[in-house]
Amino acid sequence: DASAAIPVGPPAVPVRVPGLHTQRAGLGAFGRSRLRVFAGAGCTGLADEIARYLGKDATDAVERKRFADGEAYVRLAESVRGCNVFLVQSTCCPVNDNLMELL
Repeated sequence: DASAAIPVGPPAVPVRVPGLHTQRAGLGAFGRSRLRVFAGAGCTGLADEIARYLGKDATDAVERKRFADGEAYVRLAESVRGCNVFLVQSTCCPVNDNLMELL
């Protein structure tokens, strides 16, 4: 019977992702001092909740400006060298603005 050869269900051995199986949400591997969570303009509330869940007081600072011609300027307010960085951004309306901010 050919159908007997197709495995069904979860794997027999649990899959472990490095850094995600330790303390609350992987903070043991990330470390609070090296963890950065930045929020895009499309979902600041969600990003704040994620940051609090990960043990941070708030999201890290992002500088946003609009030029006179409508172009976006986005700059992270601190260095992220050697850090674990999470960018939280929605691609809902206005899609173009949110996507360009993320890039």
